[in-house]
Amino acid sequence: MTTVYVENIHPSLTQTHIKKLFNTIGKVKDVHFFMNDLGNPFVEGSVVSKQCAIVSFVVPEDAYMAVKTINWLKVKDVYRFRVGFYNHRYKSCKNPAIRDEEDFQKAPTNEELRQQELTKPTNHSDLPPLSPIDPSIPASSNLQICNVFDPHRDTIVPQWDKNLLRVMQIELEKFGDLAALDIIPSKGNVYVKFTEVAFAEEALLKFHGRFFNNRRLNARFVSNEDYQRFTTVS
Repeated sequence: MTTVYVENIHPSLTQTHIKKLFNTIGKVKDVHFFMNDLGNPFVEGSVVSKQCAIVSFVVPEDAYMAVKTINWLKVKDVYRFRVGFYNHRYKSCKNPAIRDEEDFQKAPTNEELRQQELTKPTNHSDLPPLSPIDPSIPASSNLQICNVFDPHRDTIVPQWDKNLLRVMQIELEKFGDLAALDIIPSKGNVYVKFTEVAFAEEALLKFHGRFFNNRRLNARFVSNEDYQRFTTVS
């Protein structure tokens, strides 16, 4: 099955937004927008959008990943996408795993889904070997973590930056106290300043080479001067 059905699309999002979002999962063949007068009963509170879409992928695996990763994605705090496999007969979601409001309450949040993506084991044996940590760069309390997100695709969802910062903060605080945490939207990088060098050293070993949302992270130390230069918006 290569087609998914998307319900409860925020009114501010267009067909172009949806295509860009789902293209982050895999190659999208077609997107069809329409209004569903029945709305979506499986939403938080009373906020309901009648805007829906049918998204067709080239390969079935991408449709499966779309249901797994975008279903229940929160938009503008009160809207959540509902994504399921498209039922051609009934023109609706076909996702037996989610049946009612009780299941909705148990569904993971977007932040929890991203944490799962960050921590789960991933097999990417087809990728070239990762460059080793450069020993010539002096250790510091600051890290640059590259390739965390796609600046052209992942940034179309409202409040994407706040969601990402929350997830990264949860993961990074496992290594020690943070003094600062910054995102550079145009580069896809995250910068973190720990209160101690030892915290940054441990985080570097754990983050360098890890996969987040099917993207391999590349981490390195940066000086205080470089941290200020990279994170200052001119």
